[in-house]
Amino acid sequence: MEGLKEINKSLSEAIRNSDLQGISVEIAETLVDSMLDDGILKNLPFVGSIVAIGKTAISIKDQIFLKKIIFFLSGIRHVSIAKRRKMIDFVNDSKEQKTKVGEKLIYILDKCDDYISAKYIAQFFCAFLDEKINYYEFLKGSRIIQNIFIEDLEYFLEKDASQFQRHASSAEAPDEDEFPLINVGILGFGYNTISVEDHRDYEISGDYLVKGGEAVIWITSIGNKLKKTLKKEKI
Repeated sequence: MEGLKEINKSLSEAIRNSDLQGISVEIAETLVDSMLDDGILKNLPFVGSIVAIGKTAISIKDQIFLKKIIFFLSGIRHVSIAKRRKMIDFVNDSKEQKTKVGEKLIYILDKCDDYISAKYIAQFFCAFLDEKINYYEFLKGSRIIQNIFIEDLEYFLEKDASQFQRHASSAEAPDEDEFPLINVGILGFGYNTISVEDHRDYEISGDYLVKGGEAVIWITSIGNKLKKTLKKEKI
């Protein structure tokens, strides 16, 4: 528990006050035990905390976790310290949030499948720092990024938004590529309301006019935020 608190504090301070220009994806790509032993990364607050807690060379799992954090920090390094500090303090001082930003990010990044997801989390976090989305939207979007297969997310980002909109006049149901987007909440899916009206020649034919019931697909509010904010990462 104390270890988590220390890492949380270190990560928060790194985001709030550190000049992140020295952090790059190249560092993350070459992250190995020897680098930690030589002290190349120990100068970063959160790395020093993890090494101090472990007392020995970090495990493969820890290396993967650090790699995701480094990719995340590299993705927000262009945001000014003043702006980062303002938004982190805003959330941390809020009575509505029981979990500090640093600790929340640890949980989020730990659940990411790989560093590519961490880079998309960084993009969305930058939108929060730039006040384009609120903190709740960041958390909601992050959950989607955690849960979706990354190729499905990139399929959504590459396609024009109009390709996902199907109005009530269309009876076309979701295709195979759209079901994962529906499952995580990027797309909404339902059916148009069915109405039954008397036919004008009812007394003669006994028929009714039935309207509606067509499949309807739309991009959800959080889906639109992700669509406008995220750019496909270069591998």
